[in-house]
Amino acid sequence: MVSSFTIEIEDKSDDVIVSLKWGGTLMDYNEQLLQLQENISQKKSVEAKVKELKAQKNELNHKIYTFKKTMKREQSDVERLEKTSLSALFYTMLGQKEEKLEKEKAEAYAAQVKYDSAITELSLLEEDLRYMEPLE
Repeated sequence: MVSSFTIEIEDKSDDVIVSLKWGGTLMDYNEQLLQLQENISQKKSVEAKVKELKAQKNELNHKIYTFKKTMKREQSDVERLEKTSLSALFYTMLGQKEEKLEKEKAEAYAAQVKYDSAITELSLLEEDLRYMEPLE
């Protein structure tokens, strides 16, 4: 019976190389091999999850940029109506200034909520990434 041997498992798709020096029974070897296969499977799963989280982070950063622009534009609309301006004068003459101002305030608030929500979501996603990346 062979009392000592070396096994190398190489997965070229993910650069996984595992070396095993062994001096036990065939049953021990099978258990160790199964554990190594499970470890490789878990590593691939974590890598896929990290890749997905990074893609979500990129998409969310784009949304945040868009929401921030919308939020600033809506707030600018509110400020323009609250100041003495041509727009404010026009809506005052039509008798719709207060209605228009309330509508703009509601739109500004909705934009702020979307932006804040996206920032919170990004924070949670980054926390997930900080947890998952060391496992990669």
